[in-house]
Amino acid sequence: MKLIKFFSNRMFKNICKKLIVLGIALFVHTAIIAQARKIPKIVSIQSDVKEYIETFYSLDYDKLEDFYTSESIWLDRSTKVLFPNPEYKVDRSIGSDKIIKDLKSGFSGVFDANYKVEKEFYSREFAILHGIYSYKIPANKYPGYESSSKIFDYQIDLNTILVVKNGKVLEHIEHGDWTSAAMQTLLQMKGINPKKESSNTKSIALGYLKAFFDMNYESLASYYSDSSVWLDRSVKVIYPNPDHEIIQSKGRSNIISDLKAGFQGVIDAKYIIEEEFYSREFAVLYGTYSYKIPAKYFTGYESVDRILEFELPINTILVIKDGKVLEHIEHGDWISWAGQTIKQLKE
Repeated sequence: MKLIKFFSNRMFKNICKKLIVLGIALFVHTAIIAQARKIPKIVSIQSDVKEYIETFYSLDYDKLEDFYTSESIWLDRSTKVLFPNPEYKVDRSIGSDKIIKDLKSGFSGVFDANYKVEKEFYSREFAILHGIYSYKIPANKYPGYESSSKIFDYQIDLNTILVVKNGKVLEHIEHGDWTSAAMQTLLQMKGINPKKESSNTKSIALGYLKAFFDMNYESLASYYSDSSVWLDRSVKVIYPNPDHEIIQSKGRSNIISDLKAGFQGVIDAKYIIEEEFYSREFAVLYGTYSYKIPAKYFTGYESVDRILEFELPINTILVIKDGKVLEHIEHGDWISWAGQTIKQLKE
């Protein structure tokens, strides 16, 4: 009887504990549902934001005024980097009339303004956008260049935070790379157009990489000079000898010869670019390199009738001048490549 009573007491206590836990869980679950019902229906602000951004950069002030209220705020703290005085006040405007007045002043002379949004997300009344702001402005807007007929061309990174409610923009907060804008100004005052040169660099870089991964050696040769260098320091990680020389080729004929040997047997080579930027003669690209190759090209597997497939991150840096690729520097994840090789050869 005592034993039965003992187990009965334990069973009773366990059942009570489970009921209490279940009760708490049900209470919390009910509370969450009740709270969720109190959350107002989320109204998408994406269409309002798109219309506002288009209006803002088309400099349509009459239409733009409709987006603001008497309490709207426009703010750019990042412009202070352009001024030597550390006490410089940030660009801030409050109220529809003041915002429009200040925008007209700030955009004076600006034309072909465009904001290309590259990343964005929306969370209730918040819109977060990141992209490239480009515009043109006559050089005669700058002190000392009043008689110049040049047109200055700009392209900078710009981050925008908007608070939008009921179709009104209550807050417009910007942070731009004005240090880059200042540098672009100085370069263009010296007769150098960094955007144009970077655009040329991009065009040549993409054409070159297409020829490179298509293994079109005739076209590829036209991109090199006798002083061109092709370099991959990262392959040394797959060699047992830590002092193994990096792969380096110099001069058009040597590079082409070494590439033919290195690409021997390779098929379906592709380079998917994920990130890139171009700065004067520099092209910096990050992406995924994939290709296939018959197993017979590996020592000891000459009789194996199988196709191996590889995929690895590749970082590429190019130096381009006068249409020629003077430097091609690569860093690949060859440790990952080695792992893929071992796994496939074991199968």
